[in-house]
Amino acid sequence: MRYILKILLIFSLSVLLFSCDYTNDVKPEENNNINLITIKSHYKVLEDISKTFSLINYYVNTLDSTKSDSITITVDPNDSVTYPKTITIDFGDGVQCYDGVVRRGKIILTLTGPWKLNNIQHNTTITAEFDDYYYKSPADKDFIERTGKLTISFDRFINSKPVYIVDAIEAKLIFNNDEEIYWNSSHALLWETGFNNLQNLQNEKWAITGSSSGIDIEGKTYYTEILDSLYYSGSCNNGEIVDGKLKISPGNSPPQIINFGNGECDNSVNVTVGNNSVSLNI
Repeated sequence: MRYILKILLIFSLSVLLFSCDYTNDVKPEENNNINLITIKSHYKVLEDISKTFSLINYYVNTLDSTKSDSITITVDPNDSVTYPKTITIDFGDGVQCYDGVVRRGKIILTLTGPWKLNNIQHNTTITAEFDDYYYKSPADKDFIERTGKLTISFDRFINSKPVYIVDAIEAKLIFNNDEEIYWNSSHALLWETGFNNLQNLQNEKWAITGSSSGIDIEGKTYYTEILDSLYYSGSCNNGEIVDGKLKISPGNSPPQIINFGNGECDNSVNVTVGNNSVSLNI
């Protein structure tokens, strides 16, 4: 499956700075124009998209089930026939969720129709907005604030597997000292496994195609295009991209071709710039 997705991206004119610890044995300025900061910034974006997609599907599809985490979910109107409806997921002052991530604040969803796969229709959409919302994964040192919008639209089934269009709109990750990553993106996600058992995160796997544009943690603009589908696996390090190829074009620097491997759970990528290649941990 191949999608060519075109999106109009609006950038802030201000320079955004960031000083988190993104150390690595390879220094980008000394290694053939490799932009390590841009690569790691966009990996954080891909991680956010994947985990937010998983989170929203979990809570919307299990509204009628008993949750293992102590969150509050309200539905308005609270019936099975009236749409659109608003679903508010309230994490309060902080709770460790089913996936091991600690979250606080609210995610407010607007749902245009039934979302369960036995009743979903083409172009049924969830729009997510974030109200004082923060999260902290086990690998994060501090809480990260998420702002902007995310839309998830059901597209179709391919061989009984659901496909969604996921658009991030003026999205930001804001770190504990107000430093930011900013992006807009449009991706198609083919959900290959795990959609029939949302409790089993280890079985989640989807293929991602599409493109994005953003401003990295050092205030540099960049553009991306997925060349070969990226495969997200929930069984690898609590969720990781383990396969596929991505092109990142950072500002005036030459394109960086990021190869995520062939399914290995090794938290590393191979970066090629021109005729030069190097392996990096991310």
